[in-house]
Amino acid sequence: MKTQNKSMIAGLCLIAAAVVAVISISVTGFFGNAPSGNIIGPDLSDIYAKFTCTACNGKSIAESDSITALGMREYIQQLSARGFSGNALFIEALKKFGLYSLSDSELRKSMKEMFNHSPPEDRPVISVSPMEVNLGNTTQAAGVILTMFIVKNMGKSDLIITDLKTSCSCLVASFVVDDRESPRLGRFSHSSGWSVTIKPGESARLWVYYDPRVNGWFTGHATRWVFITSNDPLNPVIQIKVEHYQVDTLDVNP
Repeated sequence: MKTQNKSMIAGLCLIAAAVVAVISISVTGFFGNAPSGNIIGPDLSDIYAKFTCTACNGKSIAESDSITALGMREYIQQLSARGFSGNALFIEALKKFGLYSLSDSELRKSMKEMFNHSPPEDRPVISVSPMEVNLGNTTQAAGVILTMFIVKNMGKSDLIITDLKTSCSCLVASFVVDDRESPRLGRFSHSSGWSVTIKPGESARLWVYYDPRVNGWFTGHATRWVFITSNDPLNPVIQIKVEHYQVDTLDVNP
């Protein structure tokens, strides 16, 4: 009887191992060359752990109770209530939060390759015009220079801007939607609980402010950047170039 029991246990172990192997192969195939193993488990907490809260200093949304993290968890719960589960739920959440919300860099890379190969038809598509601007000669005496850009959603689902940063403290940027200006964000600004939603076919104004007084006595050519992070799966971060030539504080025509 003991020998028979041992045989049954051994058989069950082999069956369990085979099931795990099949699941692992299925998940790995779905995510291209993503790491093998249990990427998405049956519990929502497995999905929470894959996403970083953009306003929580790198914490996952499972570890934070900030407004941003709570909103992301609530959206995942809504997807679950609508019948999404496992990989399908993960993909839907990723469409809304964007690639840069993923906490794992290797998984982010794999998902980007997958989206590039088979981009979702209903994805948001970000378009920025112009992509670069030259402010010409700038001087402290002239004060702050304001430049406007147009950010449009050329896709079929909501474009959600989740972060806005610049490469220099001398540069800050904000969005204007429905005649309301968002917080002005820059190099070290924290975008806690902040986002901008642009509907398909609609656009928003992006205001960029350059303050030459921040650079002190610097003179010469400089290139600054504005970084827009969104849920566009093919272009999660857009870079806008801002060039200028800082001249003497009293001389605008060197």
